[in-house]
Amino acid sequence: MLVDGMSKQEIMDAMVGEYGRDVLALPSAGGFGLAAWITPALVLLVAGAFIVMRLRLWKQQSAHAPVPHSTADVVHRRIEEELSELRNP
Repeated sequence: MLVDGMSKQEIMDAMVGEYGRDVLALPSAGGFGLAAWITPALVLLVAGAFIVMRLRLWKQQSAHAPVPHSTADVVHRRIEEELSELRNP
């Protein structure tokens, strides 16, 4: 049909005329079809809100978490304790 010079709309009209409206694979704008249009948007909105809330919670938890001592600090403290025990028996 494209080779014959038909426009996109003309091709769609011809397909609908031959096979019916279902050939367009588009949900209707009412009833159950309306839910098919709205549901993906709602899912994306809810998922986005969930991600934002989890990121805020994660940020708050990490801000209040105690900072662990590094291994070097622990080793250094242990060496100082043992040296002080050797100096003061």
